[in-house]
Amino acid sequence: MSRKRGLTDEEKLKVESSFYSLLRDGKFVFDLEVLGGKRYGDVFLVGFSVPKRLLLTSAGSFSVADLAKLEFKGREAVRFYKEAVPKLPELTCLFAFKDKPVFVYPYGREPEKWFLVGCYPYFYVLHRSELLKRGRKKLRLHTYSVVYKISLSAFTLFAPYRKELVSLGEPIRGHEAGVWRGELKETTKMVLEEFKERKKSKLLITVALKDGREITGIMRRRTGVKGFFYALSDPEDEKAKVFIFKHAVDDFWVEE
Repeated sequence: MSRKRGLTDEEKLKVESSFYSLLRDGKFVFDLEVLGGKRYGDVFLVGFSVPKRLLLTSAGSFSVADLAKLEFKGREAVRFYKEAVPKLPELTCLFAFKDKPVFVYPYGREPEKWFLVGCYPYFYVLHRSELLKRGRKKLRLHTYSVVYKISLSAFTLFAPYRKELVSLGEPIRGHEAGVWRGELKETTKMVLEEFKERKKSKLLITVALKDGREITGIMRRRTGVKGFFYALSDPEDEKAKVFIFKHAVDDFWVEE
């Protein structure tokens, strides 16, 4: 599986099939959350159809396009670490950031700090822990989360994006898998036209997200519009970047 190019559809299906086989065969128990926030506890995977994008679970059938996350806690988190993590498929993105801090921005919620375990075509595998006190004893509680990219608005590496560059508002509409691709082409075309008309290699842009957030930063023509997200840099520190998923974008404008 090459790291120098994007994965083919066949390779993406192979990665998903490998991961879901691992969950099913290991009989792992997890909490399942769908887009919109509804949660199902103590779920296990019965079967799956990668071509149909469908998971068959003890709580019913779920389209992968409707999933927000699968979460493993307590004993299942420990078992996931011991039995599943060593068998995870090869990372398909963010290779240099494995085991490093990542802040994800769930739809309409504050950023959450995790550590990257795996990055795959449609989801991340993340880990975090907290120290709990029970009398004189201290207990470390681990959580592993399979977070689907469609549920996220943005992410940053190592530290959250500067708060002064992010404003909050009321949600406009939810994220929907697949339907954003047509909008993406039109939005990206308009962004590139702004660069062309202004004859600049970088612009100060504000991106309005569907979850109500507005994020401002420097976008570079060569690197800011690639892949499945728009990259913005803090005007005071261009190494500090936020990566905004294109499926989360509602509008943008150039700051004069």
